Amino acid sequence: MAVPKRKVSKAKRDSRRANTWKASVPGMSECPQCHELKLSHRVCKNCGYYDGKKIIEVEKSAQEAKAAAKEEKKASKAAAKDAKTIEKETKKAAKKAAEEVVEETVEEVAEEAEAKADEVEEKVEEAAE
Repeated sequence: MAVPKRKVSKAKRDSRRANTWKASVPGMSECPQCHELKLSHRVCKNCGYYDGKKIIEVEKSAQEAKAAAKEEKKASKAAAKDAKTIEKETKKAAKKAAEEVVEETVEEVAEEAEAKADEVEEKVEEAAE
């Protein structure tokens, strides 16, 4: 009777067991009619062909729905992109307007300061005389 010489470690045992439970990916191939991925040796769900022959009748609405969904997705992406550009432009315009207001107020304050400085100088000159 076979008896092990020493204890098998948990890592060795688990790595040996791991190989038997690997999941495999099903064989996928490209349909020669519609060029969609399909399971090998099965009828294409998109066009209904197998081995170059029409096997089942596929509703056109499913294909049209798929195409419409793609177009809708493209349109929504374009709309989102347009919205982002509009938002950026409005932010830029608001920033420019704010800068102009700040510049105007700075100029006004500077003019007022100069006027007060002139008044103070006049008063000092009058007081000096």
